[in-house]
Amino acid sequence: NNPQMARQDINLKGASGQPTKAGAVFEEGDAITGKIAGLKIYSQPSKSSKVVATIGKGEEVIFTGKEKDGFISVQGQDGEGWVEKIMVRK
Repeated sequence: NNPQMARQDINLKGASGQPTKAGAVFEEGDAITGKIAGLKIYSQPSKSSKVVATIGKGEEVIFTGKEKDGFISVQGQDGEGWVEKIMVRK
């Protein structure tokens, strides 16, 4: 019953229901690898764009720091482009 000990700024309703971003977090310059063989590197962050290269399972590419629409920008020995984020790991 001590008002000085009572919390005054309770706003649980405002915090609940907020979306949380799940998935791997990559930092610019991270070496990442493909989860499958023949992973496509696209010219744009879209599966309908031109395929500029492919990487093998376990082959490393470098994350360039850009992310858009579920794709991340990478630089590999065969080219630079975009891969699906869910298809790579650190």
